[in-house]
Amino acid sequence: MARPDQVRRVILASVPVFDAKERETYNSRPWPSAPARTARTSSRSGSGSVVRVNAPLARLGEDLGTALRAGDSAAWGPAAAANYPAGERLRCCASRRLVLRPKDEFWDMTVRSDGLLPEARRVDLEGHNGGLFDTGAADVARYAREFLDR
Repeated sequence: MARPDQVRRVILASVPVFDAKERETYNSRPWPSAPARTARTSSRSGSGSVVRVNAPLARLGEDLGTALRAGDSAAWGPAAAANYPAGERLRCCASRRLVLRPKDEFWDMTVRSDGLLPEARRVDLEGHNGGLFDTGAADVARYAREFLDR
């Protein structure tokens, strides 16, 4: 937004456009909100449990290790996303945009970006989840290349 002459295209994945009630609910719950369902298919996320189907076990270990190393600060990143005024700020983005929408915890919220970015192209990736960059890297690369080459 600060350099529209330099940044001509933007790719967003899972856009957390919280409404006021969702933000209030998010901010009023304790951290962490709930344990992961199983060590093999889930990992922690700031907004809840993210199921990482087909994610390598090593990735799940990395996610857990990162959260444990962060300690009390682990909630800062997810809280920043939840409290960022995306609904207001996205309207300021003049660059061409591609929105990738995996079937993750922000699936419903990402649709809200349609009204905020009316000229953006949205790609629904129902076959991918919270592990989009682990299990869907080939699709991300394909859509990104297509978008950047236009």
